[in-house]
Amino acid sequence: MSKFLKIALISLIVLIVIAVAFFVCKFKNNDEPVAPEVKPVSKPQIEDHIGNKELTIVGKDGTTKVVYKLELAQTIEELSNGLMNRESLDADSGMLFDLRRFSTQTAMWMKDTKIPLDMLFIDNEGMIYWIYENAEPDSTQMILPPYNAAAVLEINGGDAQKNGIKIGDTVQHDWFNTAQPAAAEPDENLEAVNKAVEDIKQATDEVVEKAQELTSQAAESAKQAAEDAKEVAEKMEKAADQAIENIKAATAEEK
Repeated sequence: MSKFLKIALISLIVLIVIAVAFFVCKFKNNDEPVAPEVKPVSKPQIEDHIGNKELTIVGKDGTTKVVYKLELAQTIEELSNGLMNRESLDADSGMLFDLRRFSTQTAMWMKDTKIPLDMLFIDNEGMIYWIYENAEPDSTQMILPPYNAAAVLEINGGDAQKNGIKIGDTVQHDWFNTAQPAAAEPDENLEAVNKAVEDIKQATDEVVEKAQELTSQAAESAKQAAEDAKEVAEKMEKAADQAIENIKAATAEEK
């Protein structure tokens, strides 16, 4: 009889430990951040090859810095392929990507692109508001500007530095409203860009810090719960042993 009771009590302890372990795992999983669902975005149709095949970049003082011969990327296929699998790009040449009809986040990459490129991100007024220099060939890293671009000009890597192209310079092309380059406006836009970059960096730091905090809290909670479960199990085992001893003692007295 005492052996049967001991087996029953030990089984009860095992069930309690399993229940506690299940609760700990469930609690930990609930604290892990869940990636947001990514929904496909439909792309609008774009008319073919509308625009001049030449582009001029002008400094804040109105002087011409460089004139580029252009390939225009406007169709879905052209925008997707870009300068992929090219072995070279002629000097003072580039590809201008027409993104004016897209409201989604501007994103570029270098997948299957064999030559290093500078990328000039241009707003609706033709101002260069962000520059990404010497993008690495074949890289699949996403290149994300602070805000959406009306167009992106891809040129040979090192061209921006060679030709003195700066944020705030104006692109003269019939896609943009650039009759007269403004003198004061670029500085204001540049300040807005810098602020946007700082805000993005701060938000990223906050997200990383919060994720680390949640991970640490979950680990600590799981550790504590495991210790509590172990303590409960030890107490239950001691109680079971004591109960068995008491039963033995009572049985001996009856005899």
